[in-house]
Amino acid sequence: MKRGIAAELILQAASKVELEVVYVDSPDPVPERFERILASMVGGEVKVVAENSADAKYAIVGAASIIAKTERDRIVEELKRRYGDFGSGYPSDPEDKGVRGEVAERARASHRPSLESRGALGAR
Repeated sequence: MKRGIAAELILQAASKVELEVVYVDSPDPVPERFERILASMVGGEVKVVAENSADAKYAIVGAASIIAKTERDRIVEELKRRYGDFGSGYPSDPEDKGVRGEVAERARASHRPSLESRGALGAR
């Protein structure tokens, strides 16, 4: 998870419930660095504990990981229904690597305004 996204999620949660501490699985091989950066991004409102393999150390992180993977799988299946099979959706999947750009371009094209509507809006 990227730092900015993690910080945004922490701040969103803190706006809804009182948080004292959050536990995160660090993507950084030096978890103290990730912890320090993330803590500075949330402005000291919440204590951040970042560790490698936190999902194996803390039940709450493990549960969140299961929920996130389940939601990710649901989204990948929806994208497959829309754009056809493209592998697992993981960047390391060789089947995925061949079609990722094509699927992304088709997705962008389906959300791109037409030339007529762009002209009507004054966009160039």
